Amino acid sequence: MKEKIPEMAIKGLNNKILDIIKKYKLPKNARILVLGCGRGAIEQKLLNQGYYDITSVDYFTDFELKNKCKFIKLDLNLENFAQIIKEKSHEEYDIIIAVEVIEHLFNPYNFLKNIRGLLSEKGLVIISTPNTHSFLSRVDYLITGYPTFFIAEPELGGHVSPIFHKIFKSYLDLLNLKILEHTFHGSFLIYLKSYKIYSFRSIIYLLMLSLLYYLLQPLMLINRKISKDTNSIYIITKK
Repeated sequence: MKEKIPEMAIKGLNNKILDIIKKYKLPKNARILVLGCGRGAIEQKLLNQGYYDITSVDYFTDFELKNKCKFIKLDLNLENFAQIIKEKSHEEYDIIIAVEVIEHLFNPYNFLKNIRGLLSEKGLVIISTPNTHSFLSRVDYLITGYPTFFIAEPELGGHVSPIFHKIFKSYLDLLNLKILEHTFHGSFLIYLKSYKIYSFRSIIYLLMLSLLYYLLQPLMLINRKISKDTNSIYIITKK
């Protein structure tokens, strides 16, 4: 296997996704679809674990494993991107993975609808996204007016659609999908270590964020479970 591909997701998130796949004991011949694959960090981990039938999709073309996985250049904002994938690869998939993708798209419901059309009868969908309900995100909102990871100005491929749990669940209900498990990843300390200081203003922001985060800890008693970590991970299947 070639040199390790850098991971764009928050530290440890791809390993958490791999642990979920192991937990559900998905067979090595499972048909896997990775939406928003980037350079191929999660695919490299899957290949190392013995999975081989992998289709990777992204609008950008810097995917590094085109000789080992099927690659489809595709805009996931398209209304019926599922049909294009079916024409170029499999009709259905046993595992569909979207790591930090849905928040980049203009229509999350359309994204889920297309996923529904690509999922095999007993297949699993694994979606991760910034946890807008995290305590860190709530503190960030007090300071900036935006949830964590949504502060920067939107750009091509940027974060444009915050995902709120109840609304997300209502989308799934409409599509006859259900949540098997809702888990979390990413601590405040991981966020601090990954934050890039680029100006004096960013230093002030980081100091304010840290101070309020620890001063307001008692508020975590409200909705404690969903407030825990910076990223949500949903494991989804058909009803």
